[in-house]
Amino acid sequence: MKRVPNKPKTPNRVIRVDDDLWEDYGRACDDDGVIRSDDLRAHMRRKVRAWKRKNEQRTGQESSDGA
Repeated sequence: MKRVPNKPKTPNRVIRVDDDLWEDYGRACDDDGVIRSDDLRAHMRRKVRAWKRKNEQRTGQESSDGA
């Protein structure tokens, strides 16, 4: 994944994560050669795509049922 330089238009988000989990996650990302923030954004994109697909299927079923 391509590293994005700090962009003033990209807001920072704060999350609470246990120290042990954060450290282990950092090591796991290092082993994979990715940056934590890139990996978190990739996970968020996958989650949103899956949610949108599920929502579209549900909406499509409702309209095809005559609802």
